[in-house]
Amino acid sequence: MTRKATFRFPLLLGFKQGVQAQQFHRLGDFLLSAKLSSYGVYGNDIDITCEPKNAHNRTILWNCLAKVTLSTVPLPCYDDLVTELKLFRNNDRNLRFSTLTNFLSCNVHIEIVESIYADLSEPNNPLIDGLEDATHFKADGVEMYLSKKVLGFHSHFFHNMFNGNFEEETKDFYELKDINADDFLRFLGIIHAIDLSVDVDSVESLLYLGNVFHCKLVLRLCEDYLLNLTEEETDSEKKLDITRRYKLNRVLLGKMALKRE
Repeated sequence: MTRKATFRFPLLLGFKQGVQAQQFHRLGDFLLSAKLSSYGVYGNDIDITCEPKNAHNRTILWNCLAKVTLSTVPLPCYDDLVTELKLFRNNDRNLRFSTLTNFLSCNVHIEIVESIYADLSEPNNPLIDGLEDATHFKADGVEMYLSKKVLGFHSHFFHNMFNGNFEEETKDFYELKDINADDFLRFLGIIHAIDLSVDVDSVESLLYLGNVFHCKLVLRLCEDYLLNLTEEETDSEKKLDITRRYKLNRVLLGKMALKRE
């Protein structure tokens, strides 16, 4: 698989063609793009985006660790060379380079260091360890093939499911009722260590799934996120409500300690 690509923005492209110039490269399972999104007297912004193939599918788990280097042909007496390691993932697909100086032209070099791409609609996807490990699920109308080992290791709910009777099992698959497929995909990203991120938009749904499936890893990550969340980043009453609802004792104790101070 080709793992390197270079985007070339020619001489004074920002002045000649405006700020909409965008280029694309396909690297294996990923489509990368670079766009000169602003071009001004005091600096420039270049946006890098990474998306998996079939990005519209609700069954794609992925991440892509890339080394991104911006090199420029600068205006006189300046030199711009910036390198950054970026982990692109489903909930963080963009990287912006902001240069402090103007330039005549620039190149963006991208090298994929490591990556994973799994389409869970496929029975032999790379997260499954052989035929005996595969199990078929349906959530929110979306069918997925998942790993019994990983689900059973991280979740008492699934451990009991695979070692006893489960009323939602049909002839061909287990059906998870009242579970949003997109939220479940994010849950799966955590237990497979593909995307361990929690943010303000996902913390409630992840807490719900962590509670339903008795998954300590997901609950702990959500608790850590709330512990580090500042008052400016969220509504304090909403945070308190979530904390009490899911009995997040460490967050409650932390809030009490702050009040005493």
